[in-house]
Amino acid sequence: MAGRNLSLINELKNGYVQWTIKVRVFKFWEGAKNGVPTGLDYIFVDEKGNRIHGMVLKSNKCKFNGILEEQKIYILTNISVFKPELKYRPTRHDFMAVLNANTAVQEVTELSDFPRYSFDFIKLNTLAQHNNNDFLNDVIGIFIGSSEVQTVRNNKIIQIWLQDET
Repeated sequence: MAGRNLSLINELKNGYVQWTIKVRVFKFWEGAKNGVPTGLDYIFVDEKGNRIHGMVLKSNKCKFNGILEEQKIYILTNISVFKPELKYRPTRHDFMAVLNANTAVQEVTELSDFPRYSFDFIKLNTLAQHNNNDFLNDVIGIFIGSSEVQTVRNNKIIQIWLQDET
């Protein structure tokens, strides 16, 4: 790890710089468009609790599939940073981190004070005010119930009801 200039997530900017970050994998999922796998998606959290959406394109999926595990901490070297072109973004960061063919991954095994979780909660009673933004919103409430799983246009949908505690 000596000699590496680690950047915090809030320092990442768009450009041709190959960044190095130390992050916890907060969340992982396989991306898909119209039911076709597109790549790998992550939410990365740094030691300050900042989050950024991370992505591995389909062309590099084989290199990273099964390598990054949720809740583990890694040093990612030579990541690229771009402006996202997604309709809905899973974090409020202006950019996204892209792991490419040149990205190196090193698991960090020492104990760390990294946050295990990071959310930007909004009050349930203000959710309607956020319906025109580009971000997925985190809400908190008391679970009241849910519907059965329904299939709508080849997507599985479940409705949940929360009681507002704000």
